[in-house]
Amino acid sequence: MKKLTTFILAIVVLLSISSTVLAEKKEWIDKNYDFSKTKKILVVFRTPDSLQDGITEKELQELFFEKLKNGIAEDLLPQKVKFYEFHDLFNQMKLYNGIDVYSIYNDDPQTAMQMINAYVEENIDIQFHVSPLAYDTGSQYREGYFQTLPSQQTSFVNTPYGTSTVTTYGTKQNYVPGGNIPVVYACVRFDLLDVKTKQSVWSRIDDRARGNPTVFDNTKPKDLYGRIISSYLNDLQDKLEKSQQKNK
Repeated sequence: MKKLTTFILAIVVLLSISSTVLAEKKEWIDKNYDFSKTKKILVVFRTPDSLQDGITEKELQELFFEKLKNGIAEDLLPQKVKFYEFHDLFNQMKLYNGIDVYSIYNDDPQTAMQMINAYVEENIDIQFHVSPLAYDTGSQYREGYFQTLPSQQTSFVNTPYGTSTVTTYGTKQNYVPGGNIPVVYACVRFDLLDVKTKQSVWSRIDDRARGNPTVFDNTKPKDLYGRIISSYLNDLQDKLEKSQQKNK
C-alpha cells in the first residue's frame, strides 16, 4: 500500500510541474455599447484556407456549433436571444417574402448579395464572426531542469530478535534533460459587429499552446480549441444575460 501511495505521489508531482501551458488573450470591448438591445445574432463562421484540408474545417465548425447550440443558444432562449446562420435567413426570405436567394444568385450574384445585406440590416442586431487562426501540432525546445520526486529507501537492521526491514520516505532531486517536446496550438478570433453602425463592439483573439512532455500528457489541438470556444461563449452569455436583466 505504501509503495502504491509513493507511486501515485510521483505521478501527481510529474503532472503538476511538467506541463507547459502558454496563453495570450487580446481583447477590446465597447464599454458604452448597449447589449440589452441584442436579440438576433447572425453567426458567421469562417475557416482560413491554411486550415482547410477537407477534415479540419469540418471538425472546427462542428465543435463550435455543437457548443453554441447545446449551451448558450438554449440558455438565452428565456431572454428571447436567438442565433441564426445564413441558411436560416435564406429560408425565412423564401418562406415570408417568396424570395429564392439561391436561384437569384445563380443568375445575378450582385442582386442576390444586395437583397441578403438588406435583409440582414432589417432583421439582425449583431453579426458574430468566428475565425479559427491556428490549429496544429508542433514542437518546442525546453531547457533541462531539476524536479523533486518522492523517494523511499529500505534498509536492514539487526535486532536481538533477528533482522528487520526499515523503510524511510523522503524526496530526491531528479534531472530532466532538455530537448524538443510536442506542443499543440489553437488560436481563434471573435468579433461582434453592430449591423446598423457596421462597427466592432467586442473583439477577442485567444491564442493558446500546451506542451506534452510526458506520457501522461495527451492534450490535442481539439482540446485547446474547445476550451477557447467555451471561454468566449460563457463570457458572451454572461454579458448578454446581465444586460437583459438591467433592461427589465
